[in-house]
Amino acid sequence: MIHTSTSSFEKASQRLQQKQEWAKTGMTISLALTAVSGFMRGRQARTVHVWSGLALIGFSVWHHRLYRPDMLERELQAVSRREKSSS
Repeated sequence: MIHTSTSSFEKASQRLQQKQEWAKTGMTISLALTAVSGFMRGRQARTVHVWSGLALIGFSVWHHRLYRPDMLERELQAVSRREKSSS
């Protein structure tokens, strides 16, 4: 376990929560694009559908990785490194 101050823990927790929100937002937008482009016709709609589907997969993998048990510890390490380098 890493020994850090409470403020470092709070910063790491906030950073992790912000990343989780970004991943959820990305998943929502890419899912909406995939659904809408699925009902459209034409070559552009097909291209948008494929790319938004790939984006949905990417955001889903990122979202899954952000909820791993060791992710908060990794964020704590990143915050600690950043604080040491700025000092």
